Amino acid sequence: MKNQRTYPGRWPSRRSQRRGGSVSQDHQPVSYRRTQFVDAAIAVISREGVARATTRRIAEMAQLPTASLHYCFATKEDLFHAVYEAITATGLAEVSVGVRQGVGLHQGLADITRSFAKWFESSREMQLATYELMLWSMRSSDSQHLARRVYRRYLDGCTQLLREVRTGEEFDFDIETLSRLLIGILDGLMLQWLSLDDSPEGILAEESVRMLQSALPTMKYSPGLAARR
Repeated sequence: MKNQRTYPGRWPSRRSQRRGGSVSQDHQPVSYRRTQFVDAAIAVISREGVARATTRRIAEMAQLPTASLHYCFATKEDLFHAVYEAITATGLAEVSVGVRQGVGLHQGLADITRSFAKWFESSREMQLATYELMLWSMRSSDSQHLARRVYRRYLDGCTQLLREVRTGEEFDFDIETLSRLLIGILDGLMLQWLSLDDSPEGILAEESVRMLQSALPTMKYSPGLAARR
């Protein structure tokens, strides 16, 4: 017991700080605690890797008791899934702000690609954590479903964005395949940028936009199939 870590018993809120008082950590909502642990997990995973992302290390980063983490998340896999969900939701939400409905696929692809590139550059820790978790999930027989689930979430999100930007005359395009192509290019851009983040060119967003736009004519269904969809 002599090596047991002690934690401050009270966590000041903004309101209590203004009043000069404090609020007990125990009285914070579980949703607030979960967010703290997710943020801490992202920091640990991106800086130290998944192997070092133990529940104790994550709790230390959050400056909260390990018991509190286990109360919020039944298993570490549950926490990692929450990290995946938080990063994916944040990315799709930020990208959607820069996307305008009904502008057409040509302009929509440009808006989506540029918005993703902007988000990538502003969230390096999140991107590193995503790749770390993706590799960990694919190597773990018990957690491979996490990688599939998260990738499917990105695909579905991009597919929805593409459906929102297309016009009424563009229903003959294979949106699902276009979404997979878009995500594949974005993944490559992100990995390249993380590896060469000192490159003066940065993320090659404009080059990718032109490549995707040039591929659009090949994304049309055959006339018979388009009529059935």
